[in-house]
Amino acid sequence: PGCVARLAAFAAKTASRSATVQRLLPDFSRVDLEQTCPFLFANSPLEASSISAFWGRHWHTVLQALFVEAGAIPLSALVRAAFAPRRPPPKLLRLTGIFGAFAVSAIMHELGIWCAGPFDRRLRTSVFFLSQALAMGLENGFKSLSGRRVGGPLGRVWAFAWLIFFGAPMIAAWMESLAIDKHSMFEAAERLGFWRMLATPLVLPSLIFSRN
Repeated sequence: PGCVARLAAFAAKTASRSATVQRLLPDFSRVDLEQTCPFLFANSPLEASSISAFWGRHWHTVLQALFVEAGAIPLSALVRAAFAPRRPPPKLLRLTGIFGAFAVSAIMHELGIWCAGPFDRRLRTSVFFLSQALAMGLENGFKSLSGRRVGGPLGRVWAFAWLIFFGAPMIAAWMESLAIDKHSMFEAAERLGFWRMLATPLVLPSLIFSRN
């Protein structure tokens, strides 16, 4: 049901931007769909050229406030208290906030996937999210040393190499928790062929629930 609702909202937003629809249904064009059902992704994640850009501008911000309030702010406050009466370095505060936010995200996602299956003793989900904070710290270090932000084609290669390296074990853990037979899924994908999978996302259910 949730998926159907999102698809319906997407179709409505797309239709509302059509000149024909606005001409035939002027009242419909007055609906503020950006506020009632905003797109989760303002920018395509595939266009991110750094880890900082990926999480800051190319991923959804649905739970951002939660992570900041529950992780970044408390951990930053601890650092300020530890340095009192002196002021801690701004870069240290920034990195502390980043690690605090991703730590809360790691805990939330780890507990979420645990609800779906056995506990992952290797904590692959937590490792993924904490690795993102580490990557952002490395990018900040690169900027301090070189005076340039991570970006461009090489930045994109770096970002997705890091995401895939730490993300693949996490996805494997999720598939195990959800009792998805990945071997059967890969065999089904091979039978379908690349172009058929590329042509439509509707083959995804047949891949997930495939049986030998």
